[in-house]
Amino acid sequence: MTWITRDSIRALKPFQCFVDVGLPENPMVIPMRAVVNGNKVVAGSQIGGIAETQEMLEFCAQHGVRPVVEIIDGDSITEAMRQSCGLKGARTAL
Repeated sequence: MTWITRDSIRALKPFQCFVDVGLPENPMVIPMRAVVNGNKVVAGSQIGGIAETQEMLEFCAQHGVRPVVEIIDGDSITEAMRQSCGLKGARTAL
């Protein structure tokens, strides 16, 4: 099973969203009390196929869109989630 931890949901501010991109290999276990408290949302999104991915990459190249990547160790995950949840347009991929 894939777990969304209480800490990852707790790091979200009220009315914010945790989005899982792609389909997990195994069913997910979600701590619903952590979601309900604070009116948080857990959502899923499919990743596009080859054509959609190519279109997105071409758009990014044409408009100078570049990723900002920070590699962190496992002990820093909770703090990274707290920081990125406060930034509009930020996404943390674990």
